[in-house]
Amino acid sequence: MGADYNDIFIVDIELKMTDTEIDRKCQKIFMELAHEFGHGGETGTLAEMLGKKVVVNKSITFANKHQASGHIMRNLSTDKYGPAYAVPLINMGWVIGGWCLS
Repeated sequence: MGADYNDIFIVDIELKMTDTEIDRKCQKIFMELAHEFGHGGETGTLAEMLGKKVVVNKSITFANKHQASGHIMRNLSTDKYGPAYAVPLINMGWVIGGWCLS
């Protein structure tokens, strides 16, 4: 059993979404991924995060997706069993990512 890092992007130019709104949007995306890649676990996708509350970290804002993904990968998401983490991109939205059981 390994793990793959995956992330998605949610548009929210003014960064006004609440933590609950971010989580709801992500859960819909995770459900779509589960339908596409399977519900059995170990898909290596964010489908593994379905049902786990997304942890929103607003303590630092990033200028680009690469920086945001790197921060999640190296500093926040250390457990392949979840949860996913969300960090803001200036004037763009949210990067949501995590290590996913594969």
